[in-house]
Amino acid sequence: MTDALALLPPIAAAGLLLRGHRPTLAALVAYVFGLALLVAFPTPLARLLRAEWQALLTAIEVCAIILGGITFDELTRRSGTTVSIGAWLRATTSDATHAALLIVLGLTPFFESITGFGVGAVIAVSLLRTIGFGGFKLGALGLLGLVTVPWGALAPGTLVAARLADLSFQALGIMSAALSLPVFLVAGWTALILAAGWLTTLRRWSLVLRGALSLWLGILAANTLLGTPLAGALGSLLAIVALAWPLRTRGISRQQARAMLPYAVLVALLILGRVAATLVAAWSVRAAAVLASPIPALALTCAGLLWHTYERDRSHAWLITIWQRWRPVALTTLLFVLLGGVMVASGMATALARLVASFGPAYVGLAPWLGGLGGFLTGSNTGANAMFATAQAQAARALGLQPLLIVAAQNVGAALFTMASPPRVSLALSLLDPAERDRRVGHLALLVDGLAAALLSLVLLGIA
Repeated sequence: MTDALALLPPIAAAGLLLRGHRPTLAALVAYVFGLALLVAFPTPLARLLRAEWQALLTAIEVCAIILGGITFDELTRRSGTTVSIGAWLRATTSDATHAALLIVLGLTPFFESITGFGVGAVIAVSLLRTIGFGGFKLGALGLLGLVTVPWGALAPGTLVAARLADLSFQALGIMSAALSLPVFLVAGWTALILAAGWLTTLRRWSLVLRGALSLWLGILAANTLLGTPLAGALGSLLAIVALAWPLRTRGISRQQARAMLPYAVLVALLILGRVAATLVAAWSVRAAAVLASPIPALALTCAGLLWHTYERDRSHAWLITIWQRWRPVALTTLLFVLLGGVMVASGMATALARLVASFGPAYVGLAPWLGGLGGFLTGSNTGANAMFATAQAQAARALGLQPLLIVAAQNVGAALFTMASPPRVSLALSLLDPAERDRRVGHLALLVDGLAAALLSLVLLGIA
């Protein structure tokens, strides 16, 4: 009975979100529930404070990355960059549906794999707006591209799961890739339905299949041949090529080439940072962590954009806009990450794993849902794996199941449900104009995650 009490914080958060309340309120109520449950899960104060301090440091880093992504988005909009890229997309194809799938199954996974923490959705929303999408569809399509989260920011979440479960990092990446096809298919089908409607979707099913299969095969091959960290980015390139190949190509004007420069600079700086981090890791772990973070690359790119934008517009209105968009996202993220710290320190996370493992052989089908609970609560694959990966591996070994399969299910499920997590939904809504913000964006993301998780459960039960 005590184990079941650990369900109260996520249930409270999900209930408030489904009733249309703000993600910040849902996060606050869930955190209060988590603190109140310390009565049933007594925890030494020193352990609790230590866990919350680590959670706070994580939240600060994540919020800084999100701030960089929002700033990058706002400055590219003000500089005219996204308008120029939109003009190129419209010139390349008059088919907005095809362009939307290219963004959802190609460009968003690529940028999310490089940067992580929802920055791919920030870039996606700007590009989708330029080809004519707005309101509910714009927010939902922006979130649907967050399908390569196990490899987001070059896969730190997958690395955490591998270390905690005592598994091979590359083997876990390969197994996670193998299990991700249902996620890609459901997200792709939903994107096509949103962009074109049901009738068009029935006629163009091959477009989704091409995009989802190329993304899946690309990530699986990159994981196998080149390792896990770059698998998401390199696999996404195959999907981009597969989806862009049938489009009619036209020359890129000088203005459009300049518009693409900030994105190229950002990617180059991110890759250089990762290379530099590898080189200095032997001398300084702290310096390597700083260089590997997306924060320096985002800061430098934004500085260049600011210099270019300030020449044209010397007002400071952009600062107010960024603050208004970032503040609710940061607060929601902070509260949910702190809740994750409370649940780990108090043993609530272990209690939930024990509760699910009590289902015996059926546990294999529930493993992605438990991971998804962590992803929904924290909005972070790393946080969710830190919360549940060890418990999932222990439960798998106790039941005679393959730990690699169960922890991969944990990894994919956790990553999947970050799409519908309050921090990510709050981020997506902050990118829309006030009149466009529709709470159904979060409801659709949760429905998509549920469908994909159900398919994944069936696959896991078939394998086991």
